[in-house]
Amino acid sequence: MPNRVILEFLESLPNALKFSVVGGSAFIIDLILTFFLKDVIKVKPILSNSIGFVTGILLRFFGNRYWTFHQDSMDNFWQDFFQYAGIESAGLLIVNFAVWQLAQKRKIVSFFWAKVIGMSAFYLYNYSMNAVVTFNRGVFE
Repeated sequence: MPNRVILEFLESLPNALKFSVVGGSAFIIDLILTFFLKDVIKVKPILSNSIGFVTGILLRFFGNRYWTFHQDSMDNFWQDFFQYAGIESAGLLIVNFAVWQLAQKRKIVSFFWAKVIGMSAFYLYNYSMNAVVTFNRGVFE
């Protein structure tokens, strides 16, 4: 049993690396957009974060669907999208909670460090949920 778990983990590494590239790229775009909205246009921090995050959701969905997990068929597109969006929405709560607690309420770190901390926690949750729930057809079989 432990050997099977190790083998499955090793087999999932290429997908985890691709997932990281897609997520990292979307995160950079998310940060740039959030910075622009918050610091240049002066949109409120939580709204700026939410707009950046939703943009990241779309980028991550398409990148992970087609590149990471090779789900090219349109058969389950909307089902996958809504599952992904639901999982990501919980992630938005994680990130906004980190921003609110760490940057706005307690003032422990800056807004952007709070966002980075929240996104780090979100990453672990996001990969696990999407690999098992959204894009599981053939990934771990």
